[in-house]
Amino acid sequence: MTNTLPKKRPNDSSQSSTPAKKIQISADRNLFSTSPSTTSPKSISTPDAATSTPTPSKPKLTQEDIFKRFRLRRVVRENHGRDVNHCVFFVKPGEQNSSAHQEESLAIGDGEVPATVDGSNVLATVGGAQANFYDNEHCGDHLDIMSHFVVGGEGYNGRPVSADPYELLTCCWLTMPNDAVLAASGTDNIIHILSIAQSKEQKPLSGHTGPIIDIASHPTDTNLLFSLSKDGSVRLWHVGAGRTLVVYDVKATALALHPYGTSFLTANTNGSVHDWDVPEDILNLPTEEAESVEVEHVTEGVKVATASRLHGGSYVDSIRYIGDKVLSKSRDGKVLLWDPESSQVTKLVMPLEQDGDEQDADNGIQQVIQKFTIKGGDDNRCRFDVTPDKKYFAIGNESGTVFIYNLSTGKLVTELRHKRCTKAVRCCAFSRNCRNLVFVGEDSFIWRFDYISDETLEKWKSSEQ
Repeated sequence: MTNTLPKKRPNDSSQSSTPAKKIQISADRNLFSTSPSTTSPKSISTPDAATSTPTPSKPKLTQEDIFKRFRLRRVVRENHGRDVNHCVFFVKPGEQNSSAHQEESLAIGDGEVPATVDGSNVLATVGGAQANFYDNEHCGDHLDIMSHFVVGGEGYNGRPVSADPYELLTCCWLTMPNDAVLAASGTDNIIHILSIAQSKEQKPLSGHTGPIIDIASHPTDTNLLFSLSKDGSVRLWHVGAGRTLVVYDVKATALALHPYGTSFLTANTNGSVHDWDVPEDILNLPTEEAESVEVEHVTEGVKVATASRLHGGSYVDSIRYIGDKVLSKSRDGKVLLWDPESSQVTKLVMPLEQDGDEQDADNGIQQVIQKFTIKGGDDNRCRFDVTPDKKYFAIGNESGTVFIYNLSTGKLVTELRHKRCTKAVRCCAFSRNCRNLVFVGEDSFIWRFDYISDETLEKWKSSEQ
């Protein structure tokens, strides 16, 4: 079961190199981004080229210049009165864990390339018992609510009125043909499949016996979904069949899928990290076959990082692949960019009950490429986000400040703060074009910082005088 990272793309004849189509979902309003119009603009009179005075070109702004011009532009407070635990912009197949060599379209479970939705303007949040969807582009400076779901209310699945409200803790996007679908889960132990186009919840996925704290969609097979629960397991689901295909016995706190979807990492409370195989025979499995396949149980993982060598025994609450490297964050405010392949010669396959510093103190020595210490980040639970080009990441602290770092240089680019923002940050999300950064956290708040041009900043300054 031992693997060598980076793993090769699985051989799959159903994959196609045909670009995914951009389409528009039928909805009450045109809330999804569409391709620019190809209609020719109306002709207008222009000055003669010989007599016109050339306009001096402005220097092109770098991405770091844009980040340094971020200003708070929108604050939203949801009505559930609980923390907003997760926020994520819509992503197409493969983009959530993609690297530069994954630009081509990717196949779904039944061997077809879906007509994917460009919904990059859509932001999803989960908090309390609510999943909310916002339009981030078509309403000026506003974050306009476009859809709203509540789980666990009176009568939900026969639930008594007196029961405590559920809390959604995590979410991820699933891309289905002609739809944008969110998978959301939390303390009710159920994965809720929420369709925006149909404005309804599809068949929920049940099987976990404890709260679900992390979920992730497979980067190449849109029918596959991973869920990590406090019941001591990770489950691999086939969404179309509505059932579990694989159960991994592991007590973990966060998971990260390999960009090719051939394996995934789990991190735990003492900072160690394990690598787990995804069975090749379930990739691109047709729904009819997935409905009858026998559930597989996996009890052993490959240790790629030990508690004492990486995060010093601290609880890891966020982890992600950055190409063939790994970015992980622990609750002590440390974020590390490291190379999992550097420990290949000392990897051991072992049952998880043997997991401990005493057994592996001399094994799993990783190459740490960059180390970041987050100011005020001690004991704060926060999911970081990474820009689509994998060059920068954002992370928040306990007092409402978000930091943007350059992954290559290790330097802090900017701090985003405002006197009104003093609550703990739980999650950050960059927009597709990196002109906005949204972060969410305590007391139901959503904060959006936008790029503001120098001309606008100068106008603001003049109006205040």
